[in-house]
Amino acid sequence: MHGRRFVWSAVFLFALATIGIGLTVMGYQSQGLGLTIVIFGTIVGVPAFVGMAFQWLRTGSVDGPIVKSPADPQKLPRTSHSAEITALLAKVQNRNESLAKAMPELLALAQVLKNPSLEDFARKELAGYPSHKQDIANAPKYRQIPAYMSYAELNMAFVGFSNPANVLPFIRNNSDDFMPWNLSVPFPLVRIEQEAHKAVGGSAGWRFDFKAGQVLDKAMDPETPIYAYGDPAAWVNLLENVRAETTRRLLELLPALSVEAEKISKA
Repeated sequence: MHGRRFVWSAVFLFALATIGIGLTVMGYQSQGLGLTIVIFGTIVGVPAFVGMAFQWLRTGSVDGPIVKSPADPQKLPRTSHSAEITALLAKVQNRNESLAKAMPELLALAQVLKNPSLEDFARKELAGYPSHKQDIANAPKYRQIPAYMSYAELNMAFVGFSNPANVLPFIRNNSDDFMPWNLSVPFPLVRIEQEAHKAVGGSAGWRFDFKAGQVLDKAMDPETPIYAYGDPAAWVNLLENVRAETTRRLLELLPALSVEAEKISKA
């Protein structure tokens, strides 16, 4: 089948060129027509012929990218804003672009779709989450990072550390003074991106300063300083958590299909 298509295409192109040359040689009033056919056959036909020949040699086929399709297929389900959703998904998944810059588009899409949950998510990612103690219990889990809480203020310039990379091992090896903690991060997304970029650039660690009253339910002295320390990689992971949550919410807007793993056809 493929071979026949290739042969008939070649025959047609050669016939076209032959007719054009014949009309040109015959002269008369048909000379202009003959030249036109020759030029057309050269400019359009020859590249097409060469392209088909190359494809035949490479794949043994001159078919197009679609092998077959029903003549009058039933339309697949799509939402009224599928194109906008998929375009935004591409931006969210592109790690060369700022995720924070995609949030205004998500907010606008949520307003068009009249989706209050998605709009609230976009607004809070742009502006940040409430950071009061009573709001921590309701903070989204994907915005938590591991930290070490302590009353001890570390001397980061201590000569015994030799370099900043030794600070975190020291903290982990002194569990009596540094308590593992899940820290909810209320910062706007743009701040998270900034911290993640610092971490990729080689930052040794971070520290946040709190008051006991911000952390403990029944603080004996609410003004006592408490410090949180952590690994810079936590910011990179947090940014990826926000990206994954954004992706999940966008995918929920598209038609869903459940596919059994054993029935998936490999391309």
